[in-house]
Amino acid sequence: FAIQEDIARAITAYLNMSLGLKSGEQLVSNRAIDLESYEQYLRGKAALLRARTAYLDQIALLEPVVAKNPNYAPGWAAMAQAYRYAAQFGRYSTPEGYRRALEYYEQKMRVAANRAVELDPNFADGKVMLARIQTGPRKLVLAEDILSNVLTLDPDNPGTLDYYSSLLALVGRIKEAVAIKQRV
Repeated sequence: FAIQEDIARAITAYLNMSLGLKSGEQLVSNRAIDLESYEQYLRGKAALLRARTAYLDQIALLEPVVAKNPNYAPGWAAMAQAYRYAAQFGRYSTPEGYRRALEYYEQKMRVAANRAVELDPNFADGKVMLARIQTGPRKLVLAEDILSNVLTLDPDNPGTLDYYSSLLALVGRIKEAVAIKQRV
């Protein structure tokens, strides 16, 4: 058993070095939560995939998850996405109502995305939401830098590839956008 343990330690040390991890650093932060919360999180994620306009349902499903599990990065990233949908697709009766809701949900999205990245700097979905916050006048370069970084962490993440291709198309880099979109 002692020899097996020595071999396992040597393999682990080698993998940590080849992955560029520092001593004690993990590739994926602890994302464990109780089964009930995880099921609720999955229902919220499924709602995010079904319809962008069902943001109130998405928020109602995901807010209890992050309230019960405040250190769960995937929950915070999903919350940021639900808040983004609320800001982007909400229907409001007046322009003033729309402006207030937009400010409210964008602030909540910013807090949720930052919390996801703070909890797990290597979690692609959190960083993608952080990049979406940066999108705006004079912030497209920052968004592209964040997305490029995410693709070094997770080169095949479909959400990252999709958003990155859209960003490239937005700035007129059509050939690059098409090449990225074909990877999705």
